[in-house]
Amino acid sequence: MTRAGGSPLLETREDGIAVLTLNRPQVFNAFDAAQRAHFRDRLAALAADAEVRALVLTGAGKAFSSGQDLGELEALDAASAPAWIRDVGAIYQAVQAFSKPFVVALNGIAAGAGFQVALHADLRFACPEARLAQTEVNVGIPSILGPWVMTRAMGLGPATEMSLTGRLVGSEEALALGLVHRVVPLEQLLPAAIEAARALAAKPPLALALSKRWMHALPGKTFVETVAAAEGFVAEAFASGEPQAEIARFKAERAARTARKGGKDGG
Repeated sequence: MTRAGGSPLLETREDGIAVLTLNRPQVFNAFDAAQRAHFRDRLAALAADAEVRALVLTGAGKAFSSGQDLGELEALDAASAPAWIRDVGAIYQAVQAFSKPFVVALNGIAAGAGFQVALHADLRFACPEARLAQTEVNVGIPSILGPWVMTRAMGLGPATEMSLTGRLVGSEEALALGLVHRVVPLEQLLPAAIEAARALAAKPPLALALSKRWMHALPGKTFVETVAAAEGFVAEAFASGEPQAEIARFKAERAARTARKGGKDGG
C-alpha cells in the first residue's frame, strides 16, 4: 500500500484499488473551489493510470462530506453564482465520466454536494451512523442539480420531499429509498467498499465502462433510441476483442469443469 499525505485529498492504493479520502475534517470535508479542482484532477489522473482498476471514495473524521463550504457561499453574488454552480456541476460530471468502478463509503454525514457526489458514483455503502440530505434549500439555494440525480435513484416523489424539506435521512431509510446499496458497521465499511470495488474491477473493463456510460445517458431515452444506441456500444465492444476473449475464456473454463466431472456439457 502506498500513501500520499499532507493534502486535502489523501490517496492510498492496494492491489490496483485506489482509495481517496476527503481530508478537510475541520470543516466536515466540505467542498470549496480548491477542493473541487483537486478532486477533478485526481479523478482524471486515476482514470488515465493503467495500474488503477477501481476507486473508493470516503471521508476523514466523522463526516463523508457536509457539502458546500459556507465560506465560499458567503462571497457569492448574482454575478459570480453562475460560474460557481458550473464549477460544482463539473465535479459531478467528472464522477460520471470516470470509466472505472467507483464505490463510495459513507462514513458519516453526506449532504448537499457531498450527497450528490455519492449519488453520481456506481455503488454506495453506508455505516449505520451515516446521514444523507439535500440541504441547499436550508441556506436559501434552489435545489436544481441534486434532484436530477436523486430522481434517478429514488423517484420523483421522495426526491421532491428531500429537496424541499432539506431533512436528514438515516442510513436504513436511505437503504429503503435506494440511495445506498448496503449498510455496513463502521469498522467494516471501508473493507467492504474495497471488496466491492475489487469485484467490479474483475469484470471485463470495456463492457463495464460502456455499461456505465449508457447508465448516465439512459434517463429520458425511448426504447427505439436505446436499440439504436446499443448498436454503437456493441460494435465498440466487439472491435476491442473483449467479448471474443471473454467467451473463449468462459468456454475453456466450462470445458475444464466438464472434464473434471467426467460428463458432458451441452451448448
